[in-house]
Parts: sequence; structure tokens; C-alpha cells
Amino acid sequence: MKRISYFFIITLFLTTGYAGGSNQSTGELVVIDVTKNYPKKELKLQDIVDVEYIPLETTDEFLCPGNLSATISDNFIAIWDIIRQSIILFDRTGKGLKNLNYKGQGPGEYQVVSDIAFDEDNNEMFVVDLVRTQIFVYDLQGKFIRTFKFRDGYNARGIVNFDREGLMCLRLPSGNGPPFFIISKQDGAFKEFIEIPIIKQVSLSVQPNTGNKEMNFMGAIIGPNFKYIPYRDNWLLTDLSSDTVFTYSPDNTMTPFLTRTRPYIP
Repeated sequence: MKRISYFFIITLFLTTGYAGGSNQSTGELVVIDVTKNYPKKELKLQDIVDVEYIPLETTDEFLCPGNLSATISDNFIAIWDIIRQSIILFDRTGKGLKNLNYKGQGPGEYQVVSDIAFDEDNNEMFVVDLVRTQIFVYDLQGKFIRTFKFRDGYNARGIVNFDREGLMCLRLPSGNGPPFFIISKQDGAFKEFIEIPIIKQVSLSVQPNTGNKEMNFMGAIIGPNFKYIPYRDNWLLTDLSSDTVFTYSPDNTMTPFLTRTRPYIP
């Protein structure tokens, strides 16, 4: 997962322009000059990142239809079917391990899977149920262990394995409060709120203003939008409303990583 994520960071540098010579290894802030025009340059993906192709086992039991999302860890690949709400587990060689479908309303059953995170050290898989606003925890063999709800109305659009005790979550755009927060893996209790300095709040959701309240039901969401990206032993945190990308470390330290030559005011 980390190797693929590096591509998006490098793409950011290439498409927005890199202003001369800042070196992140020295702790200097990387500055991007958005006022300059740069010639296009074609690059092969293999030239800038390591690419790994993993053929997934395809049988009647491990058949991946369309409308898929995926989560990749060091040793596991989880594919979930957005339509059927089934979760198919593979190892990193592509061999099928389990085909799980716990869609329902009973104990240990979810309704709509919106994200998955692996905790291999604790042999656990965390599944976010977007409808029930809670997380279901299974072991890596698919056995249900426990569940807990997000606290105080905080529902997450995505989760990642932050450290041994916590999950880092991305708040849904419709919620209130900081865009990122860390919760306990055991019961969902809040451990840390992560504030991102912003100039003006910007949303990826677009809703037409027709002047008629009864007709304001159409909308669109622009995507994809990579809010947090693994970077070395830290995470890169991004928000459309901020002109700066930050690194966030396991000791809860946030540091500016790159910024524009001038603030972006939408």
C-alpha cells in the first residue's frame, strides 16, 4: 500500500510544480510554485515507484465482480463487493483465503461496508458500517469478535491502522469537528483530535442552488481524494481547505511538509 501511495505524492509535485531545491530530508519545508508553467513530461510508473502485479485467484468461491474497493496490508488483500457487500480475503501472493458475507441486521452483521483496516499484530480486521455508524471487528479468519459505535455522532469515511492501540479516522464531510481523529481499537473511545489549519472550509460535495428547497436534492461528490497517505514511518495529512500538507507521526507530532508559494483562497 505504501509503494502505490508514493505515486500520488510524486504526481502532486509534477503537476503543480516544484520550486527549486528544498530538501525534506534536511527538515526544510517544500514549497510549490503554482504561478509557473512547466513543460509536460511523460513518465512511466515503473520509473518512479516499484510496481507489483498480483494475480488474484479466480474460482467459483473467489470471484471478484465489478464495483470493487480494496485494502492492502503487508500480508493480506481485502476486496469488497459494493453491490453484494461480500468481503474476499487473499494473501499477498493472490491466493484466496476466505469469502465472507455478513450483510444483515443480526449480531456481527453489517449493512454497508465503507472501509476496512487490518491489524496483523493483533490478528484483527476492522470493518466500517456506513449505515449503522459503527465498526465490526473480526479476526483474520473471519470470526466475529466485537463491535462498537462511533462516539458523539462522529462517523468516519475511512480508517487506517495507526498504532497498536488506535485507528486513525477520516470524518465524514457532513460531520462537525476536526477532519481527523484517533479512536481506541477496543471500544471506539476518542484518543486524539487532529486539527488542520485552514483558510476557508471547502467541500468536495456539490449541490445546485435552485431557490426551491424541495428541489435541492441533487448533488455530486468529486473524487477520489486521498486524505492521508503513508510516508516512511509517518502519515501525510491533506485537506482541500488547507494550503499545506502535514506529516503526522506516531508520537502525535504534526509538521508542515509542503506548501504553496501563496495561500489558496477558493
